[in-house]
Formats: sequence, structure tokens, C-alpha cells
Amino acid sequence: MKGRKMMATALMLALSGAGHTLMAQQGRDYLTFQTAQAERSVALAQLKKITFGDGRLTAVTTTGDLSFELADMKKLYFTDLPAAIGRTAADADARVMYDRDAECVRVEGNTAAVQLTVYTVDGVQRVRTVVRPGGGTVGVGSWAKGIYIVKTDGQTIKFSKR
Repeated sequence: MKGRKMMATALMLALSGAGHTLMAQQGRDYLTFQTAQAERSVALAQLKKITFGDGRLTAVTTTGDLSFELADMKKLYFTDLPAAIGRTAADADARVMYDRDAECVRVEGNTAAVQLTVYTVDGVQRVRTVVRPGGGTVGVGSWAKGIYIVKTDGQTIKFSKR
């Protein structure tokens, strides 16, 4: 059953360029591969094809190939945000931190607006906001205890709310 769902997604991607345009219009610009160990995203504009062979799924892109063991695949889905933790172009002076005492996530020292997104450890988006130049905070006092991932334009941090 799992293989059929993945195959259906691959077939959908194999459709003409109109399929990619439709996804982009709906705000789904990335295809995310979730395995037991990691989560990686590919921009649909860079995706050339998906192949299956030798027990692996391979996403062929314009910037290189991503390959995953089929046995490790948990989920394959479209999203408007990339899932891989990595660095992007950012304000070099900006700092992102979790302030346990104030129960908030702080962005300080940014000279440009910064996109800030917080996810639960299982990948559910909790908040998405733009922090204006000069910094800002996102209150987390009412959130459940757990581990959260904060992503900004260039930094990723993990914090534990107790």
C-alpha cells in the first residue's frame, strides 16, 4: 500500500509542466521526503524526475540527486516550505534564541525583515510570522511541553519547552 501511494505521487509529478504550475499556484513549491532518519525537500522547479530501483527512491534534480531507501520512507508530501535544515542567505548579525524565563523565541539584531517559522518536533507548523528589522519575539507560554524547531532566514535552532 505504501509503495502504491508513492508511485501515485511519482506519476503525478511525471505529468506535463502544467502539473508543476498547478502546485506552485496552490502554494506548494516543494516535495518533501520524510524517512525514519531525516526530512528533505526538493523545489518542484528543480525536480526533473523520480525513479524507483534496487529498493531505492531517487529524486533527480537540476542540482544533484537525492536517494532514499524505500524501506525507510515514511511520508512523501507537497509543502510550501522546505523541510531540510540548512543555511540560506541571511542577515549575518541576526540572532535567534529561546528565552526560557520569558517563554518566548527572540530574534535580535536583524537589519532586515526575517521570516520565522516554528515547528513541533513531528513537523507540524505551529507559527509562521515575519519579524521586522530590529527584532521581535514570539510568545510560547501557552504551548504544550515538548521540543520545537525554529527556522529563520539562515538559522535553525531547537528548544525544549518544559
